[in-house]
Amino acid sequence: MTFYKTIKKGLPLLFIFNLFISFSFAKETKDLKAKSISEIIKRGSLKDIKSFFNNNKKKINSFDHLGKSPLMHAALFDRPKVALFLLKNGANTESATPLGQTSLSLASQKGNKEVVSTLLNYKADVNSKDKWQWTPLMVASLKGHKEVVKLLLKASAKVNLKNIQGVSALTLASVKGHKKILRQLILNKALVNIKDNKGRTALIHAVRKNRPFVVKLLLESGADKLIKDNKGVSALHLAKKLKFKEVQKYLL
Repeated sequence: MTFYKTIKKGLPLLFIFNLFISFSFAKETKDLKAKSISEIIKRGSLKDIKSFFNNNKKKINSFDHLGKSPLMHAALFDRPKVALFLLKNGANTESATPLGQTSLSLASQKGNKEVVSTLLNYKADVNSKDKWQWTPLMVASLKGHKEVVKLLLKASAKVNLKNIQGVSALTLASVKGHKKILRQLILNKALVNIKDNKGRTALIHAVRKNRPFVVKLLLESGADKLIKDNKGVSALHLAKKLKFKEVQKYLL
């Protein structure tokens, strides 16, 4: 009632409108400050995010309770324009989570190719390793993100690096049956007979997972069916033991 009485007394409507907008903006700004960095990056508009960090520049390279920076959240939530803004304002591409994951690793894991491209343009380490020695190429190969794999390879990702278990990107793609990624890796000189810590090759892993078309591709690319693992088991012996007839067809 007071509001309408005020208008009737002659207070300009435009003034009332501006007062209302100012109050709303102040409330919105206060609400934004109350949110976590994660929520701001995930749900905030680019305009609001820019405003927040322009007024809180020290937070650009801060870490939340999960050990993630704003750039990492932009990588996870697929916010390439936010990532670009943060990078232009000094965000560190090599900051890592407590598990050693960089923004590039997180974006590669999620398949967020625009963020990956943006990070690579800002010279993010394409061969960064996490606590378990996983590289961005490895996580992208495992998850089947072929466009991300293509970007990483173009940026000179080392294709034959191994994680703490001795597993390479080629083996990870073989296990999951990602044929297009396998072809990309092989074209970029992936070693088809590379072994993990148990002496298993990508071919042995493909047999174990009963992936006949992966077995065929690896054999055509020079995989050796007679190589044995640390227990003396070859891909051919394993296929016979597991009675995978279609796989055996390519191995015999």
